[in-house]
Amino acid sequence: MATCCRRISIFISLLMFTAAVALVIVSLLTEYWFESRPVNEKGAASKYNYVHSGLFKGSRQLDWGLGPRYKTFTVYAEVHEGINFFARVPWIFILFFIALGLLWNVIGVIISIVNTAVKENDTIAGPIGIYFWSILALISYGSALIIFLIEYATSIKLNFKLFILLDGDCNGVTIDTQCSYVFNSRATAQS
Repeated sequence: MATCCRRISIFISLLMFTAAVALVIVSLLTEYWFESRPVNEKGAASKYNYVHSGLFKGSRQLDWGLGPRYKTFTVYAEVHEGINFFARVPWIFILFFIALGLLWNVIGVIISIVNTAVKENDTIAGPIGIYFWSILALISYGSALIIFLIEYATSIKLNFKLFILLDGDCNGVTIDTQCSYVFNSRATAQS
């Protein structure tokens, strides 16, 4: 009975590791790590004005009076040109810690598969290793999250405001910036 419960719990950890890998890959592919919408002085937002970006690509569409102008961009190209919302070094560290977390998750998947089929041992390749790889993945993803939030607070919000100020007349335009639907900030742009 104990062996059956152990194998079921290890199989559940295998499913959780696999779900974690899938969620991280989906989050890397999304273009909505942050989204910004200019709002006029009356509080009305135009559906034609937006900027959103993920870690690898994004798009912006702004309407300054001659119709909306849509442009897709890659974060890599804009980081190297120096015109992106992200600073180069934190962006690289975010990618590094996410890749490291994915590595720990994949190792956890392998350890879970092995421990579902073979006899238990008390090494790092056994059930104890499942905790170890989970904690390492948690630390890596947590580090990436903290760096992203610092980058968002110090660079992304401010650079988006400068982007609006440099690209057109924005008397009384407010910038509504959201970070992953959790954080919301407002900054008033004045010319």
